[in-house]
Amino acid sequence: MLFSRHLSKKFGPYLAVLERYLEELNSRYGNIFKELGEIAAKDELLEKLRNDMKNVGKSKETIAKDAAGFIDWKYQISLQIDSLVKDNVVLRFEHNPVSTRDRLKQTKEKLVSLLKIHRKPDSKKKDDFEMGDPNERLTILETTVSALTSTVGELVKQLRITNLAKASTSVKWRGHSKIKRVMKVDDDEKVLVFDDSSAAESDEE
Repeated sequence: MLFSRHLSKKFGPYLAVLERYLEELNSRYGNIFKELGEIAAKDELLEKLRNDMKNVGKSKETIAKDAAGFIDWKYQISLQIDSLVKDNVVLRFEHNPVSTRDRLKQTKEKLVSLLKIHRKPDSKKKDDFEMGDPNERLTILETTVSALTSTVGELVKQLRITNLAKASTSVKWRGHSKIKRVMKVDDDEKVLVFDDSSAAESDEE
């Protein structure tokens, strides 16, 4: 008891100073620990944002691939539709009983004959043309000529389509011609020889 009292009297002021110092350290480091906790929470938030950005980049790449696949699919579909249209034109041309060139020629002849009648009417049909009003006859002739002109335009368009169909058919026949591949062995050396005689003959024709 006496020894403890002696120590307390001797080191009492030092102990009080030490207690104050420890309290100040606790207050300081307590604030530091709080700041460190806030920094850790912010780091977690930043890491989450980084992961979200990576996921967005991956989804963007996936969407780009899907878009490229869709564009390729659309191109293939358009090629198939063009092929079907050409085949349809070829079939219509093959099953058409009347020749397009003959129809075009007949229409041109009718148009020329009507123009000749309009300039110099025939004596047999003179009465029919002179019975009506000149303006009415002119209107009838203009209507007929307009109809025939539109018919000629349609026939020219059809003729172009048939020519395109013929060209497409010839290209298809060239494409369907088989290319013979012959293997020749000479001194243990293999040589590929392509026989394009059918394509050459079609080109010469």
